[in-house]
Amino acid sequence: MKTRPRHRAAIIGHQSGNTAEGALIGGAIGAGGGYMIGNEQDKKKTKAEIDQLREEGQLVTVNITNSNGSVSQVILRKQGVGFVGPKGEYYNTMPTEAQLKPVYGF
Repeated sequence: MKTRPRHRAAIIGHQSGNTAEGALIGGAIGAGGGYMIGNEQDKKKTKAEIDQLREEGQLVTVNITNSNGSVSQVILRKQGVGFVGPKGEYYNTMPTEAQLKPVYGF
């Protein structure tokens, strides 16, 4: 049988011998474990939503080559006939690397 994080936390807390201390230890472990699991689930959901938008053509990535040779990726969201940048700026057409470099490059 698989034990859930909060059940393990309750067992650990109970084994400490002090009921109040056990409750605090168990609660802290359970909360920490729950946060970690929930956070990972949120990350997976967000990635899935981004992948879906990319497949639908709603998100576009433009690579900008910086002065040191590194590359910065700028993700644009399609809105109507234009595109919106990460800082909320609107472009009437798909912006070029030259248009994005002053804002997102270095």
